[in-house]
Amino acid sequence: LERYKEQYPGKKHKDTLKGTVTEMLPNLEFRVHMDGTPEDQTLRCVVAGKMKLAHVKVIVGDRVEVVHTREMGQIGRIVWRH
Repeated sequence: LERYKEQYPGKKHKDTLKGTVTEMLPNLEFRVHMDGTPEDQTLRCVVAGKMKLAHVKVIVGDRVEVVHTREMGQIGRIVWRH
């Protein structure tokens, strides 16, 4: 597997994190507090395209799963709402 990653560096390493929506921002963006992290660990997240197509509503207090890659910096993508 490591050899494959060296040969094909274009493959992104994705982390799936769980958290709670703490704030709604404009343009379907949210602040999400990540579980198991210090209190100041939050990510700015956007709703994934398939969730937009399915008209899934996300509100403050919802538990969500966020996909985060190193290339995205401090922005995550909400892919699941519990």
